[in-house]
Amino acid sequence: MLKISIIIFSVALPLLLAWRTLTVSQKVLRRLTLHLEKRVQSMLFVQLLENIQLTTDLPERAKLKVSSYIIPRLPRYLSEGALNKEDMNHFLSLVAKLQIYKPDDLHEMTTAFIKAHTEVRKSYKRPDDYNQTDEHALFLTYYQDIQTLWKEQAT
Repeated sequence: MLKISIIIFSVALPLLLAWRTLTVSQKVLRRLTLHLEKRVQSMLFVQLLENIQLTTDLPERAKLKVSSYIIPRLPRYLSEGALNKEDMNHFLSLVAKLQIYKPDDLHEMTTAFIKAHTEVRKSYKRPDDYNQTDEHALFLTYYQDIQTLWKEQAT
């Protein structure tokens, strides 16, 4: 009987300790992941602010709409996977260039995007109504329009 209980404890005790260590390490890993995500988002926000500072002396109409309405939404689009970091940087550089070369056209496009986005957001009665697909499609269409406008300007 003593041998059986020693054998059971010699097998069960290491298994219990390993399981406990695994759950603790999973919790630590989750906390580290959340901390890193917050740091990445704050770094991206700082980078966005630096990109905004590049456009401070450009026409006010387009700049204010882009900087006050669209740029604060970029980290969410980035975290939801609507675009990646390279696309975000490309978008910001195109917007900065278009604010110099075609501010009126950019203003029209941005106003149209804001109007369409506002209509989509009006349909949300509760936070559960958030439609990620519609918002991403709307933003990606706006991004494609920005790219098209830049290509037209370049030719």
